[in-house]
Amino acid sequence: MTIDTELDEIYDLIDDMFHVGEFERVNSILQDLDLKDTETDLLIGYLTATLPAKNKLHYRKTFYERVEELLKERGNYEDGLLNGLES
Repeated sequence: MTIDTELDEIYDLIDDMFHVGEFERVNSILQDLDLKDTETDLLIGYLTATLPAKNKLHYRKTFYERVEELLKERGNYEDGLLNGLES
């Protein structure tokens, strides 16, 4: 499966959950995600997909901070990379 296909699936799944009000389920996905085994593009995809409901996702801020820290550990972090995706 390509990164683009995986991103499409993430966006579709989260969007569908938002439409039916399953915000706690989205929180659970973010909490349960194994960040160390998830590619950088997909982590940014989760942040992008969840941005529209950031105020309804109590775990998102922690998720953002964990992603930022992991990207720095991986050496993938650049200034501006996560601009606009903050909680």
